[in-house]
Amino acid sequence: KHHRSREVRKKAAFWLGQKNDPRALEAIADILKN
Repeated sequence: KHHRSREVRKKAAFWLGQKNDPRALEAIADILKN
């Protein structure tokens, strides 16, 4: 979420998107905002 590397954040968003969990969607939204 706060990692400097855009690529790391991109991969994290991808893997969170594979989960069917509302917390994961919130985390993705937060990553995209920052």
